[in-house]
Amino acid sequence: MIRFTVPRLLACTLIVLSSAPQAETLQAAYRAIHKGDKFEVALNDPASGRMIFYSTSKATQLHLQGTKIFDGATGGASGWWESIKGVSRGSGTVKYQVGEDVYQTEWNGVCFPITGQDGKGVPTCYGGFVLLPAAGTGRFANMRGGGRWTARMLPSGDFEENWEATYER
Repeated sequence: MIRFTVPRLLACTLIVLSSAPQAETLQAAYRAIHKGDKFEVALNDPASGRMIFYSTSKATQLHLQGTKIFDGATGGASGWWESIKGVSRGSGTVKYQVGEDVYQTEWNGVCFPITGQDGKGVPTCYGGFVLLPAAGTGRFANMRGGGRWTARMLPSGDFEENWEATYER
């Protein structure tokens, strides 16, 4: 019978941890132009200025810097939003595919109008996201990490999203 004293247990733990494979860290920055796909109003109360809606969009990821693992990924976002007098809070999921490989994230964020050059409010958004490791396949299997995103509405009605993240695999 082997007796584990605290120093022996600590030494065994350090040996096991030091022999574990090191994760590869990936930095990424991308841009996507989201084209609205679906917009369904669940509640619209003009008296209070409150609206609840579900929306979906489609986009292709365009590489800006860092790893190119997500370049050309196609897919889209979906989420529920609650807007009160122009300030909106939302959360949802994003699912993208590169070839046969799939990744998915959960996101949340807030949008509010910022006055543009024409004096009108331009929806501007900020938020965060986390990669769902169990939802990844192929090169995205077991990846973990997350990051932040910003977006603004373009004159066309599309949303320009920029995001940056740190991942490990």
